[in-house]
Amino acid sequence: MKINIITTWNNGAIDESYVWLAKNIGVIKWIRATGRVDELVSYQLMQGNDRRIVYTGSEQLRSPERHSNGKDYLFSVVHLNQDAYYLNFKTNVNKVIANTSVDDHVASFAYHNNQVAYIGLSSGNEEVWLTDIDGNVRQKLTNFKDSRHYVELMWSYSGDYLLGITLNEIHLINSKTGQSEVLKIPQVEISGVSWKTDHIISYSNKTNSGWQLYTYDIRTHMAIAGDSKWHFIRYTKDPEDILSLDKNGNLFLGSDHKKVEDTELVGVDFMNGRAFNIKKQGSKWACK
Repeated sequence: MKINIITTWNNGAIDESYVWLAKNIGVIKWIRATGRVDELVSYQLMQGNDRRIVYTGSEQLRSPERHSNGKDYLFSVVHLNQDAYYLNFKTNVNKVIANTSVDDHVASFAYHNNQVAYIGLSSGNEEVWLTDIDGNVRQKLTNFKDSRHYVELMWSYSGDYLLGITLNEIHLINSKTGQSEVLKIPQVEISGVSWKTDHIISYSNKTNSGWQLYTYDIRTHMAIAGDSKWHFIRYTKDPEDILSLDKNGNLFLGSDHKKVEDTELVGVDFMNGRAFNIKKQGSKWACK
């Protein structure tokens, strides 16, 4: 018996693995890798409610197979260790901010001081950690009781909150206590998240016809639909650096939405998955 497992990774890539299960070996189980690809989990095919972790670790697991003895499993382990670095453009010097033996990723600079927030796995789970640009003082901010996975972190302008963004949720994290809450929005695909003000965020939800822009007030928990002309807006502390992308893929700059005609940006992908691939600060543009 062969089961084809198709897994969509966080960066949008698709991976397929084939699991061969021997006949007449007792209870047949489906083996899969979870969303973070760091657990091997078995399920009863008939009931689907017999979840059992076979293996867990900080590595990525690929192509699990069931041994013909009905008990053992074979799988490939990919060792990945992402670190967070700080690069000074003036001096062209980079230095390590976080480099534990496991993943440290999605680092985010604070606006109000020299703090950096990042996701670290050194405690065994994905947690939000705080440090400074020298990486001298590292403090675990959160103590989650689940297996949530953030694809992006984002400081508020005052530094009171962080946004933790998953594939279909936005979490509001208190930067002092580490307490978090899920914003009251539909659990659909989310993209283009940014802080508009210290209490209002902007984001876009996937719809049948494209994308719908919204603003959300974290004080009242009210969401308001934006102008359908815009698919995404990236707000910034400086209104002159606001970027807006319309439904035709045209880029506009500033709070007054001036169309960008810069020839150097021809061919640049303005969106990279769920986030803006381009940023502006003063006279400088940056893209991945």
